[in-house]
Amino acid sequence: MSPRQVLTLWQERWHKEPNTSARTPYLQGRLTAWGNQLARNNVWSVPGITWLTVLSCLAMFWLITWAAFPTPAQILFSTCLVGTALYLRRYKGMLITLILVGMSLVASSRYLTWRFSTISNLDFGFVSVLAFGLFFAELYLWVVTALCCLTAIWPLKRASEQLPADAADWPTIDVFMTARGCSIKEIQHATIAASALQWPAAKLKIYLIADRTQAGLGEIVKITGANWLVLPDALHDEAEIVRWAASQTNGSLIAVLPCDQPPRVKFLTKAVGWFVTDSTLGMVQTPLHVLAPEASLDCSGIFLEMKPEISCALVRRTALSSIDKIDPDPALPESRSPRQVQGQGYRNALIGYASTKFKSFRSLDERQHLQPGLSIELFLIDNPSVTSSLLWKKRLNSLQEFFNFYYFLPKFIFLMAPLTYFLGGVNIVLTAPAMLLSYFISHLLHAYFLADRLKEKDRLTVWGDIKQVALAWYLLLPTALSLIRTEFKRIENPLGAQKKKREEPFDWMIAGPYGVVFSLNLIGLFVGMQHELTVERFQNSVSLMYLTWVLCNLLLLLAAFAVARESRHLRQHARQQLRHAVMIQLPSGRTLTGVTHNFPDLNLEVSLPIKPELETGVIIGLSIFRGPKESTFFAKVAINSDACFWLTISENSRNAYQAMGALALSRDERWPKWLPGRDADRPLPRWLSKPLTTALERVVGIAGNLDFPSKVNLLVSWITYWKKTT
Repeated sequence: MSPRQVLTLWQERWHKEPNTSARTPYLQGRLTAWGNQLARNNVWSVPGITWLTVLSCLAMFWLITWAAFPTPAQILFSTCLVGTALYLRRYKGMLITLILVGMSLVASSRYLTWRFSTISNLDFGFVSVLAFGLFFAELYLWVVTALCCLTAIWPLKRASEQLPADAADWPTIDVFMTARGCSIKEIQHATIAASALQWPAAKLKIYLIADRTQAGLGEIVKITGANWLVLPDALHDEAEIVRWAASQTNGSLIAVLPCDQPPRVKFLTKAVGWFVTDSTLGMVQTPLHVLAPEASLDCSGIFLEMKPEISCALVRRTALSSIDKIDPDPALPESRSPRQVQGQGYRNALIGYASTKFKSFRSLDERQHLQPGLSIELFLIDNPSVTSSLLWKKRLNSLQEFFNFYYFLPKFIFLMAPLTYFLGGVNIVLTAPAMLLSYFISHLLHAYFLADRLKEKDRLTVWGDIKQVALAWYLLLPTALSLIRTEFKRIENPLGAQKKKREEPFDWMIAGPYGVVFSLNLIGLFVGMQHELTVERFQNSVSLMYLTWVLCNLLLLLAAFAVARESRHLRQHARQQLRHAVMIQLPSGRTLTGVTHNFPDLNLEVSLPIKPELETGVIIGLSIFRGPKESTFFAKVAINSDACFWLTISENSRNAYQAMGALALSRDERWPKWLPGRDADRPLPRWLSKPLTTALERVVGIAGNLDFPSKVNLLVSWITYWKKTT
């Protein structure tokens, strides 16, 4: 558990949006232009120039890494390196990112080589074993960080990209539902699911592509509001059908979905982001789709590990229109479309769904259309036909998973390392704190700069970065105090806790070792405080370093325990909200009572005592009860059979229904306060900060009548900004 994770969870707890004003887009300056010119320069086509450049960089890296500096020179070198990184990180471009990777590699390598030189002269014994154990833990974390950077720059599975904040900038989409060979029930179910896709209604059009001879399609089109495209008799090839249908529509993107498999509600919001951020992406499709290219064996192995999902495709209209200008090659099979798209300069990719273990429901948006216990994530694989690229990316991901599996070992070493000084009297760092900080701070800052650049789309300003890091570390203290206060209240009132609903069992096999480590660090804290008052001046700085280390360990352990308690309570609360008493009002005036199974899903499954005589598509009244309160909505009958009864919430009732769902999943005043309160980010309480700011404003107002109004105005602006941020 890191301080940044605690900050994120606290913001979600109190619905506080991150300070987006502190983030600004990357600059498109001269450095970016120079980087692009250098990458496109014809000099790289000269034989041997690439290898010469690589060897020169490696030689320079070797010299810088092993150069020994005294403490003042090391501080100056680290300051210059950090200052250069602060300047470069403002600019956009892959070359800038690679330079930051190299600078981080230099800072980390210098730190590790220096750490190795401080312990390499030790004789074999108890001290040397402990010192090398700490060194290998640091080396392990550096390898994990390096692997994370490599997989972030060249990912095997690209996660979904975010859409623009303004829905007016989203592209228009035509959804083609191919109905040939499907039954009427399958067509109806898939068309209803397509009409529930999360996308602005003004930018989404649904087209049902079917023969005129299929009976019952007119009623489905009338109920769902879809458009019916009648297939010509001469068209039989799937790719030709898609190109013919595209000539009848005008959307920027085309989604091709089969009627025998209903789409997921968030399919468009998850997949379209790739097209918005990458103008060269022409087609994405699942491996089994008829428009999909022939994937390599390595790529096929990735999708064989996943749960089979719907067969779908998403095509850029401009890429599809470029195919029409090419004479079809009769020697190629139906998969010639993606090959022709690639021939016109567009990229092709495969998409799939990965099921991950579900941890907690933090908002209504995460609850929508998810099965209990599973979180479905859409991923993309670039260039599925290139074997060499996929092979080394797969090996890189496998290596990262291996190191992540044993990540608890270095974590345990870092939690126990300071105790060797207080409980065992052994100093395993073997260097002065000033020299350690001159290397370690540069190593830490460069790793932070690189991680922030690889994870975030925008950059933080320097002041915003400092404020966010300081707030993240500061929140560890109120989190620890809030956890201790809440647990003491639960101990004081054991009878009241027994009256609550049964909680899920606590896994003491996992929590036990953390409890032992926490107890030992607590003992080390008391011993260190006593040791701090009795040691000499030189040893006092070493003792203070270890004491700060122990205190950070305790705060991180308490924060991890608080988050674990909060997540456990969230899971239990989300499961309790799945079932709610409901009452449906039939058109005849009769009512039936039942129970929901997946509230607050927009497609609601309801258990009823008897099967109602209702046709699919009929609008009925739906009442949902939360305690004594009743909320009424309109819903459309989606499925009515002996096995199940499904309702789809009507468009005019969705806002109220989702507001009720958000209220049901929210935390009330009885929620245990394991995380700190809403105003935990205020260093001073409101009753103290308000009189201070009022007094300062009056003093400044009186001073405003003097001869230096410009400085006074500057001070007033500072006070106003401080009031807004506190």
